[in-house]
Amino acid sequence: MEVMKKQKREMRVQTLPTNNESREVLIAFSSESPVTRTINGKDYQEILLHTSEAVDLSRLNNGAALLFNHDFDKHIGIVEDANIDSDKIGRALVRFSSVGMGDEKYQQVKEGVLRKVSVGYEINDYEIDGENLIVTNWAPYEISMVSVPADDFVGVGRSLEVPEGTEESEQPVPEEPIAEVLQDEVHAVVDEVEEVLSESAQVVEEVIEDVKSEVTELINKDEEQRIAELNGMARVLKIDVSEAIAKGISVEDFKRQMKQPIKDDNNIMENKFSLSNSIRAMSNLDAEVEGLDMGTRGVKVPANALRAVNTTTGANLIQETIAYDSYIDILRANSILAKFPITVISGLEGDGKLSLPALNADFTDSFGFVAEDGTSPEATPAFGKVTLEPSDFTGSVYLTRIMMKSSAAAERYTTDAMIKGAASQLEKHVMANVVSEAVAAGNTAAVATIDFDSVVDAMGVLGSKNVASGTVVAVMSPATRATLRKQVVKGNTAAKFLVEGQGDAQLLAGEIPVVESTLVADGQVILGDFSQIVIAQWGSDVELDRDTTTSRNRGGLYLRVWATMDTKVARKESFYVLTVTP
Repeated sequence: MEVMKKQKREMRVQTLPTNNESREVLIAFSSESPVTRTINGKDYQEILLHTSEAVDLSRLNNGAALLFNHDFDKHIGIVEDANIDSDKIGRALVRFSSVGMGDEKYQQVKEGVLRKVSVGYEINDYEIDGENLIVTNWAPYEISMVSVPADDFVGVGRSLEVPEGTEESEQPVPEEPIAEVLQDEVHAVVDEVEEVLSESAQVVEEVIEDVKSEVTELINKDEEQRIAELNGMARVLKIDVSEAIAKGISVEDFKRQMKQPIKDDNNIMENKFSLSNSIRAMSNLDAEVEGLDMGTRGVKVPANALRAVNTTTGANLIQETIAYDSYIDILRANSILAKFPITVISGLEGDGKLSLPALNADFTDSFGFVAEDGTSPEATPAFGKVTLEPSDFTGSVYLTRIMMKSSAAAERYTTDAMIKGAASQLEKHVMANVVSEAVAAGNTAAVATIDFDSVVDAMGVLGSKNVASGTVVAVMSPATRATLRKQVVKGNTAAKFLVEGQGDAQLLAGEIPVVESTLVADGQVILGDFSQIVIAQWGSDVELDRDTTTSRNRGGLYLRVWATMDTKVARKESFYVLTVTP
């Protein structure tokens, strides 16, 4: 039989209080509730499976449109994030536009006037089980706010837009309130008790026990639903709901609490991580650290918590307009590594090694001209692998007794060390690794003076090893750059120097971009394709641990920073090192 591939469903919007500037709303857009569809004159109960394997969220999570009444000309917002939660409900965080119809519909949602959400989806695969049409693979592609659904039940409804030539009706299966369910169960049990009273009092007791068991099961299901919805809100809005779960706070009460700004610095229901609050809690040497998200070695510090530190001299450490997803991104932004197209892999799970394929030889011998009826050349490229192992990247920050009294000063000082100090060490490690690999590849030369000829010879070696000249960058110290700016090219009289230009427009030998680094030795020039550097991080955050014993006699505190990462050079032949010998 033929099933219409494109369908729509409606659900009631769940609004959450958000920052008015963000204009974000959390909605539930789909569930496994059955919907009646008439196909070839026969009714089927369509059930959308809600598992990670069954639902393809790639289109929603790729900036899908938020529409009004499924009209592609009425684009009122964007889908920021979509998930299938453990309670088998599809939820999405959407952001309304601040102009035109987008602002109008956002105000209607805030007023509670616009309450229905519809999802447009495409059926990729299904199976028939009796009267059930079970959709085993489907892909939502847009979410709409709708004004008039065909069926106005709270939960699943139907859009008025029906594909031409298709006869459909959808009757939702609303969830009954728990009180009504319990009442029906009790009436059924009472009827059974009246029938068996004459037989045995023991039978009555057994029935009563069954009723208690059923009531307990219903209560447990309601509790599981509450926890699942709170956890879904935590994932989408990036908030901590552990206290709400522990205290038995309902979903509706939790939403109402979020409408009131919470002033308590130690309240874990605050929807933003505060490094200042964490440092204040850790600075109390005689107290246990409670209410913080703990990892295996300390407090988990999200990467975005390190992006801004307000000081009178430094302003923000890194740009607020860039979305940094990991600690590596932040360290790169504060070192010369930001100038290179380095391969960064973050968010790795577990503690196993990461092996990546690397091409050690090209395909050039696989092509050429042949005579009539000749044989096509064959060549097998040589592949190697780059293995990265999870290693500890760590350091410490010392806070004096006086500094601990000011959490703002401690936050500025700690963040500065976690970013600038760590960034310098990562840059130093990468540069030392590049030099070591170039030496191992035999791509090094000791020269009395770095001149035009030595640079050209080095580029020739790199070119012979299939390194394109357009990808090569020269890294040197400021002192070496100053020397080469006075080095005349082959003794010409036109005052042409080996390094010319200003800032990022500086060139070595007229063609190679120059990057300065204080972590490269004076008298040394590193030439190479820095896209061959790979940096991996297991997880995306860092952990901050407090050491309460090392400096206890001074009343101070060491904060130790931990991250798990590794760096490797994918192809060591891509680098060449020139070193001036005395």
